[in-house]
Amino acid sequence: MAGKIEEFFKACSQAGKVLAAHVESHGFIHIFTHDDPDGLAAGAILAQTVKRLGGYFHIRVIDRISEAFIGEIEDLGGLYVFSEIGSGYVDLLKPLT
Repeated sequence: MAGKIEEFFKACSQAGKVLAAHVESHGFIHIFTHDDPDGLAAGAILAQTVKRLGGYFHIRVIDRISEAFIGEIEDLGGLYVFSEIGSGYVDLLKPLT
C-alpha cells in the first residue's frame, strides 16, 4: 500500500511541474471540470493555482465527455486539465495527446 501512495504523490508532483512549466512558458490553461460539488471545488482550486502561478485560464463545467466534445475542443491547443471527470474517459481523451 505504501508503494501505491508514494507513486500517487510522485505522479501529483510531476503533474504540478507540468502545470507550472506550461503556465510559465505559455501563460494559459484550459480547465474542464465536472458539474457536481466535488468537480466545482476541484476546478476552483485548479483555477486559483493557475492564477497564483501568474497564468490565465478558461474553466468550463461539463457533465460528461463525449466524442463530440473532444471534436469541439481538440483544436484549442495548449494544455488541457480535467478534474473530477472520471478515469472511464481516458480512451476518449487520447486524441488530445
